[in-house]
Parts: sequence; C-alpha cells; structure tokens
Amino acid sequence: MLGRGLLSAGEPGQEWARKLAGSQGNSFGTAIYYAAAGEVDAMFEALEAACRQRDAFFIIMRPRMPFFDPYRADPRFHALLAKMNLV
Repeated sequence: MLGRGLLSAGEPGQEWARKLAGSQGNSFGTAIYYAAAGEVDAMFEALEAACRQRDAFFIIMRPRMPFFDPYRADPRFHALLAKMNLV
C-alpha cells in the first residue's frame, strides 16, 4: 500500500507524503502513511479530509484495514465511522 511504501522509503518518502497530504484527492492514502508512521493527530486530520471527500475506501476501513487497528479505541476513530454510517 501507499503508506507502507512511503514509510519504507525513508526521508524522501516522508517528504513526498507531506506534499501528498497538502494535495486533494488522496487523503486516505496519506492517512495510511501517518498511521504506519505513528503520527496519530496527522492521521486523524487526513481521515477527516477523506471523510469530507467521501472517499470510497472508508467502506473497507472498518473490517479490513490493519493499519488502523492500534487506533480503533480512540474516540475519534469511532466518530469517523459514525459520520460515514459504518458503525
């Protein structure tokens, strides 16, 4: 996945992810990067942007995205799922 690839690319990948985060259209991929990097607040900001964009990847986030497993207990995660009617 995009996030894992960017993380394993090291600093060049991190710079690219920061640029990606500032662009529109790939907020979900950016959120995966931040989840893998452990940057929780940035991850939730990217997920909020993906929610506003009504990103279709939210459909598979709930049951199948292990990148987000460490964050599922966070109330912000549940609130995002509720916004998308995925609870």
